[in-house]
Amino acid sequence: MKRVASILVCFVLLCTLALPAYAAQLPYVSIDAALTDSDAATITEIEQNIEDSYGFEVAFLLDGAKAGGEDFQTDVRTFMYEATQSPDALVFGVSADSYYIYGIGKANQYFTSDDADTLYAAIRDADESGDAASAAVLFYQAVNKLAAKRAKTLNSSAAISKTISTVRFARLEDQADLLTTQEESAMLAKLDEISERQQFDVVVVTTQSTAGKTPEAFADDYFDYNGFGFGDSKDGCLLLVSMAERDWHVSTSGFGETAMDEDYSRSYLSMAGFNSALSGGDYSEAFNIFADFADDFVTEAKTNKPYSRHHRVNDAKNKAVGALVSLLIGMVIAAIITVSKKHSYTKAVHKQENAGQYLVPGSLVLREERDQFLYTNVTRTAKPKDTDSHSGGGGYSSGHHTSSSGSSHGGFGGKF
Repeated sequence: MKRVASILVCFVLLCTLALPAYAAQLPYVSIDAALTDSDAATITEIEQNIEDSYGFEVAFLLDGAKAGGEDFQTDVRTFMYEATQSPDALVFGVSADSYYIYGIGKANQYFTSDDADTLYAAIRDADESGDAASAAVLFYQAVNKLAAKRAKTLNSSAAISKTISTVRFARLEDQADLLTTQEESAMLAKLDEISERQQFDVVVVTTQSTAGKTPEAFADDYFDYNGFGFGDSKDGCLLLVSMAERDWHVSTSGFGETAMDEDYSRSYLSMAGFNSALSGGDYSEAFNIFADFADDFVTEAKTNKPYSRHHRVNDAKNKAVGALVSLLIGMVIAAIITVSKKHSYTKAVHKQENAGQYLVPGSLVLREERDQFLYTNVTRTAKPKDTDSHSGGGGYSSGHHTSSSGSSHGGFGGKF
């Protein structure tokens, strides 16, 4: 009996020890070890303080069994998107032979790739000794300390603007994984070529969700906090595609507001097949149409003749109008020929006063008479369409406005 009681006591103690370890797992920490309740509480408190004080989330991944390289970097970025679901986040990944930092949104005000060495130095001893739990705690403490230090230099809009301008990230960010690897490479090369040649950033971002932000706010903030825009006026534009809400939005900045008349730009993209490509799932085609649109509009605007309702040259709408005009001209010519031929035929015979003159006597005998219903008239009235462009398939213009960073933007978008 004592032996059974001892076994039960041991079992209860094991369960007591195991439960805290299970409960202490955090979605934004991925390590090959269990956190104690104390470690989890410390990390949670620090992470919440960073989020409340500086406006971004923090994730940590340590995988000592995996080598570094591009595959590991992709794993780190994927983990950040899955663990934070935020447009403002920082992730630090540590592999067997390398470490990697990546940030989006507001995190880029406080951290750059140069901070990777500083953050790893804070956890080096714990990592080399295999104490992953301590490494996680030390990492969050180091992030909090460094963010507080950086915050002191970001107490004015001028300082923020200077910090943002020193950071530049890839012009294609396919967070929603809509493109193949080959399509990503080709699209990024095209965006870079246009941007550098025009000195005007052309950016494409896809995401699963805007995390509660409006498409306009998400696109504006991504453009601002990731260091995009050429020159003091931050010239550029950004296309956002959000899959959960089925939204697309173009944020314009600096010269972009001049080059891209909002209503006409939206109409042009639709005529060029952008909307149908998005709706049909041909995202590579849609992004290529957008890139060509931006290139064309910026080129034209630099000649002081930006595209608008009053200036349409060689665009998709002109082609459609040209086709329609050609069709009408053809119909008019055909009508003239038809009328002329008909007139010549009517001169070949003399018109009779009644139909009986054309009937051969005795050739028509009616054996049965009945009424036959031949036609019906149906009147249809269309249902009123929802005119709310944000909830329907139409588009909208956001107009000139100021983003959360204090920068000036224009924009337009719609559903797909």
